[in-house]
Amino acid sequence: MPWIENIDETRAVELFKAWFVKPMSTMDTDGGFVAFMVALALYERLIIAKLKLENSDTDKPAIKQKISEDLELSDHDRSVFWNLFRDGLLHQGMPNIGKTGFILHPNFAEKPKLKYDGEKPVFCIDPWKFYQRVIQEFLSNPCLITASESFPLAQVGVIQLGQLTDLPSESNSANDSPAIPSQNLPTTVTGVIKTDHSSGDGDPLT
Repeated sequence: MPWIENIDETRAVELFKAWFVKPMSTMDTDGGFVAFMVALALYERLIIAKLKLENSDTDKPAIKQKISEDLELSDHDRSVFWNLFRDGLLHQGMPNIGKTGFILHPNFAEKPKLKYDGEKPVFCIDPWKFYQRVIQEFLSNPCLITASESFPLAQVGVIQLGQLTDLPSESNSANDSPAIPSQNLPTTVTGVIKTDHSSGDGDPLT
């Protein structure tokens, strides 16, 4: 299996499901917290992909504006939401403590809604609905999956552990191989996971 290759949209969907759909399918309601963490990482990818497909800027101001529009939040509330959830969960595994609290519950919607518990502001959202929404946007438009050149999907395949070595082979050493201009590389660079048939639990893409 090659380490560098271009993938079409069909393969991209298969890989996307292998990484982000199948692992979550075994989780129950309590797994929504973990699903939310996964979805927040993917959400940033989704927003940038949408901007790219619109031929829009993908700098920080453009990303912030797109998130505000998508989540139907003011710039201030978007900033609080992002710091609370995205920065908190993806940096420390828990929402960031502050003046605004949070409630995760199936009764809430797929988008965050700012409410008040007495005088304390709280963001309310159903993490599973948010996850499902993000996943379905990617699956309904695979171009969003392949839009990222900096963070391409890693391949899922079979590799024999015995073929790995501590040093590069002579034919592939830096001394024997000419430098390859980066512009000649395919747009999608992928890694390989799975070791051999004995370590798997069936086809990871089903």
